[in-house]
Amino acid sequence: MLVAHNENDNPSTFGVREGDQAFSYTLPGGALATFTWRGTVPGTYALRQVSPQGWTATANPAGPADPCCTGDVAGNAADGDASTRYSTGTGQYLQVDFGRAIRARQVVFDTGISTGDYPRVYTVTISTDGANWSTAVASGAGTGQFTTVPVTGAPVRYVRITLTASSGSWFSVADVRAYTAGSG
Repeated sequence: MLVAHNENDNPSTFGVREGDQAFSYTLPGGALATFTWRGTVPGTYALRQVSPQGWTATANPAGPADPCCTGDVAGNAADGDASTRYSTGTGQYLQVDFGRAIRARQVVFDTGISTGDYPRVYTVTISTDGANWSTAVASGAGTGQFTTVPVTGAPVRYVRITLTASSGSWFSVADVRAYTAGSG
């Protein structure tokens, strides 16, 4: 169950992802909404979100050069707070260190409220030591708020999303989430 409350006067659009299911919703100013769902799709495994406590993030570049957004640094993508973000107009990569090896089944890069700032063309690689990187575990073109990357479940400590083509848009990540197989 999810309870959402918009404490502002203006409508606010947000996205929700639970496992492989996602939806967007616009909540009017001052409104309260409750969303409920049950169970797991047959033939799949339940995913359990890994706490971001102890995670760190680095990027190249470390943040935007534009004076408007100098606080949008890489660490914001791994702080567990979707109201902060990493963004850049010329992003090359964002790398997250989970602080320890986890058996990730899925990693989600979430633009938060900056829904148009998704990666246009990207690759995602993983590493256990931060020096030796896998071949791309995913590549493609982002299409919206969530860029979801399936991972094998083998131990991984680092994940890196690299932009492989430039665009006229910003690249922002408000939140990185990792999921392991777990009980529902």
